[in-house]
Amino acid sequence: MSSEVGGIEERNARRWDLDKMKEKSVRDCFKEHVAQKLNGNAEGNAIEEEWTVMKNEISRWKRYLKCDGLPDPASVQQMHIYLHMWQNDDRLNDIDHVLAKSDEVIRFTEVLDELIENPLDNSERKVELWKEIRNSIRSTLQQHLDTATYILLRCVERNLTFITDQEVFYERITPHFTLCLWGILPPPPTYSPEEQPKKIKFCSFDQLGITVQTPESLGDVDFILRALHLKYDHYSDRCPSWPTPSLPETYSQDLYDVVQAEWEARKILQINVDEEFEERIKRRQMIIAQYAASARPITTTSGFETRADKKGSKSTSNAPEPEPDYPALLQEVHDLPPIQTAAERYREKEDEVAKLLKVDLLYSCNDDELNLRKFRILNGVLFVDMLRQLPQPRNLPHGYSIHHMTLPQELEPVDFHIKYTPPPPPEPGQRRLPEEIEAELKKQEEQLEKLILVNITLPETVLWFEPPFTVLWDEEKGYWSTAECHDFKFNEDKQILTFCLGRSGLLGLAAYRYCNFPFQTWEIKPDFKEDKVVLSITAAIVSVEFTFKEEKVCLSLLQNGATNALQEIVGVYYDPHVLVKKMRLGGVDLFPESDTLCYVEGANPKHQSAENHLYHCMAMFCLSHNFTWSRWNLQAGRRNMVLRMREYLDRKRLPSQNTVHVTPFEATIVDCSEMSQCFNPTSLHQMKFYADLYHLIQDNFTIMAKNKSSDTSFKLIESIYEMLKMTRVLSYS
Repeated sequence: MSSEVGGIEERNARRWDLDKMKEKSVRDCFKEHVAQKLNGNAEGNAIEEEWTVMKNEISRWKRYLKCDGLPDPASVQQMHIYLHMWQNDDRLNDIDHVLAKSDEVIRFTEVLDELIENPLDNSERKVELWKEIRNSIRSTLQQHLDTATYILLRCVERNLTFITDQEVFYERITPHFTLCLWGILPPPPTYSPEEQPKKIKFCSFDQLGITVQTPESLGDVDFILRALHLKYDHYSDRCPSWPTPSLPETYSQDLYDVVQAEWEARKILQINVDEEFEERIKRRQMIIAQYAASARPITTTSGFETRADKKGSKSTSNAPEPEPDYPALLQEVHDLPPIQTAAERYREKEDEVAKLLKVDLLYSCNDDELNLRKFRILNGVLFVDMLRQLPQPRNLPHGYSIHHMTLPQELEPVDFHIKYTPPPPPEPGQRRLPEEIEAELKKQEEQLEKLILVNITLPETVLWFEPPFTVLWDEEKGYWSTAECHDFKFNEDKQILTFCLGRSGLLGLAAYRYCNFPFQTWEIKPDFKEDKVVLSITAAIVSVEFTFKEEKVCLSLLQNGATNALQEIVGVYYDPHVLVKKMRLGGVDLFPESDTLCYVEGANPKHQSAENHLYHCMAMFCLSHNFTWSRWNLQAGRRNMVLRMREYLDRKRLPSQNTVHVTPFEATIVDCSEMSQCFNPTSLHQMKFYADLYHLIQDNFTIMAKNKSSDTSFKLIESIYEMLKMTRVLSYS
């Protein structure tokens, strides 16, 4: 047995050594790949694909080394077996078992989320299987939570705490959810009329910061109110508005391929330009020839010759038709607008395609549907359920009890649904008497009193930049609905949101995603103390600072937040996509997607292939140069990117900033500064032509800077490149 274990350990060690050697070979080739890619050599893409495969293998190996006795979430077969055993184990329906199991299960969902969001080289079919497994895990977990609630309510006297003779309460807090139950039990058979329960029921869940008041119509209904706060959201990604719309394939192509395709298209357009130019010349020559052949010319003030009748000549009935006004025809040809060049025609066509694309990217939702492209559900989800009280056991002599069981053994919600239609706004110019206004307000108040009144104190685990609003999950339609939430009021001092519900159910707090757009400033520079790089972004409200160390990145600074939310992740290093997810869950979304331009006023994203290529060039020189924003960039247009740059090797002797102008075809240092009256795209005197920023820096800066960049870790380059691509500071600043 010991020899067998030793053999396994030896094989694992040998496999680990081979993986390390393979990883090192890819690392050694990666800088060559980046240089090839920046030089327009498509052969470097194969190395990038190999590194993607290597990252997938490293991730799989790390999961294998955990040795925690649990299945690998990436293995579809293992997860199906795990699900089957979990779904058929009735012992796990007890609340204590559910709590213990939830930690394990939620870790699976988090790993599956990461695999689905970053599939690397896995096939689309496997990603779909992961989604099916994830959905099964989620639904099974919720079923166990509901069953555990049912078991608690089956014996209220034993499981819940009595606040008064009839009022009961239950509370359970875990890292992943908080369960609260409240209710008023029916009075005993013998009670006096003075002990009748109140028509309006009110309860407060202090741990959740929630108060609920039910209307008079539910005064005689025996129910238990459940407030179940799930600190995760397993519903939003089921909505039709959740997926990020895809861009045309050309947007993901390398700049070299895009430029080649553009050049070929412009060659075809040039043929049309030449034909139009020749046609215009022929027309002018024809008019001049006809004009030269005409009789009795005289010279006009404009220098053209024209025909004129002799003075005193008499017109006759058979006089010839007047000849064309050749000077006017020549002037008409001369006044035609200049013929557009092939480049101008291509840019015009490209702008038209971009406008049409913006229309296509805009999500068209139903009247009551929450558009998750524009809004986001924050702080998990909240069940506010009114559940019918279950028959309670009756105690018998000698320690026996009798239970009245109803089938199916599941929670039964109270049938409560009130339709409420807000009054329409008054027509423009309509005058109403004060009595009419008062009567309408009173009628509206009476209708709102029939609804459920809820107060929510906004949690401090999220940064709220604008007052949120609530939505209800509609299972039939499969999206978050705004139809049953009314009369929103927000107390800014106390941070309390008040609203009315037409029915109970699953609630979500929705907030606008892009409060922090556009960015005001950004800067990326090296840290002199060690081989780290700092990216600073001053957004519309918050200011953040990212610090990069090899393939990891941390949020090193977060300012201007109203609460201490996200402070627990400050200084902690993560993979870039993991940090992005945590910041979004905390309400700080600085990461635009393909359709963000549809929801940010005045947004005009840059040429995406050129922008991504520029980010890669900046990442290559992240340890030797300082890059920062320019005020000329915002209005420069789609194909023009403007930034400032300088060497950053000695903090005591820093040179002045150079203004760099980058297009898909060229990168140059221009004769312009932030203090100039207007932007001047003219290059500096004797500046050579450079295809991109990479070649510009290679030919114009010191040997020390180039040597520093050649020693830069490829992991650091890629992590900075990924973060720049996700923030898109050039498009949104």
